[in-house]
Amino acid sequence: MNGGGGWPRRAAGRVREAAWPAAQAALTAGAAWWVAVRLLDHPSPFFAPIAAIVCLAAARGTRGRQALDMLAGVLVGVVVGEVALRWVGQGVGAITLVTLVAMVLASALIPRPLPLIQAGASAVLVVATHRWQSGTGRLGDALVGGLLALLVSQVLLTVDPRSLLLEPARAALNTLADALELAAAAVAEGDEHAMRRAVERARDAHTEVGRLGAARATTRVVVSSTLRGRARARQLREADARLAELDLLHGGVLQLTRLLAGQPAGGADDGARRWVLPAVTDLAGGLRSAAAGELLADQLTAARRAARAALSRAAAAPPGAEPLAGAVRVAAEDLARFSAPPHRG
Repeated sequence: MNGGGGWPRRAAGRVREAAWPAAQAALTAGAAWWVAVRLLDHPSPFFAPIAAIVCLAAARGTRGRQALDMLAGVLVGVVVGEVALRWVGQGVGAITLVTLVAMVLASALIPRPLPLIQAGASAVLVVATHRWQSGTGRLGDALVGGLLALLVSQVLLTVDPRSLLLEPARAALNTLADALELAAAAVAEGDEHAMRRAVERARDAHTEVGRLGAARATTRVVVSSTLRGRARARQLREADARLAELDLLHGGVLQLTRLLAGQPAGGADDGARRWVLPAVTDLAGGLRSAAAGELLADQLTAARRAARAALSRAAAAPPGAEPLAGAVRVAAEDLARFSAPPHRG
C-alpha cells in the first residue's frame, strides 16, 4: 500500500523536474520550424524541430555537446551519401555500404552514439530518396535546430554550474550540522530518543553525498562544454576538489554521533559535557558557515576557526575521555582539511 501511494508522488516529482526542460525543447522546436520555413523556404522542414528536441532533451550541461554531435553526424552522413549517390548508385548494396562507411567515419571523429546514428540515417536518406537535395535539406534543418539549441543552451538559458554543484553540497553540509546539533542537545538533556534521531540524521547525509557525486560529474561536463562553465572554471574546480573530502567528513561526523549515542543512559557526566558540548557545537557551526558560501577558501575562514577550536577542546579533554576525544579530533581534522586553502602547484 505504501509503495502504491508513493508512486503518484514520485511521478509528480518527475513531471515537475521535466516540465521546464520540456518547455524549452517545445518552444525551440516551434522556433526551428518557423525559421526553416521562412528563411530556408523548406515546405515541410520536419527535421529542424526534431533536431532541436534531440539537442535539448539531453541532460543539463550536455546539451551543447549533443548539438555539436548531431551536426557532425549529419554532415558526415550527407557527404558520404552524396558521394555514394554519384559513384555507387542505389539499391541494397549502396544502402549497406553508405551506412557502414558513414558510421565508421563518424566513430573515428566522435566516439559517441548520437553522431553514429545521425551519420548512418543521413547517408541512408540521401541514397534512399535518390536525391542529393534530401541530404542538404536535412543538413540545413539540422543546422537550424542545432544552432537554435546552442543559442538556448549556451546563451539564453544555460545552466548555472554553481547552483548545480552547490545545492547538493549545501544540503549535505547542513544535514551533517543538523546531526551534530541534535547530538549536542541530546547529550545536554540526556535524551536517548533525540540521540537516535541525531544518528539517523547523520546517516541521511549519505544520500546527499551520493547526489553530490552525480552533481560533481555533471559540473565537470558543464565546465568543459558551456560558455558559462568555462567562465567560472577556476572557482568551480576549487570547489570540486574541496568536495572530494566530503565523504571523509561525513564519516567523521557519523562516527562522532555514534559514540555520543553510546554514552551511558542519562547522558555524559558533567566533566564530559564541559568539553564535548562546546566541541560538537563548534563543529556544527563550522559546517553551517561552510554551507553558507560558495566553498572558496576566503569564505571558509569561520569553518577553519571552528575546526581549530574543536581540536583544542579535544586536546584538553580529561584523562579517560578517549575514544570520544579521538572522534572529535578526527571530525575536526576532516573539517580543517575540507576548508583548507587549495594547494598551489
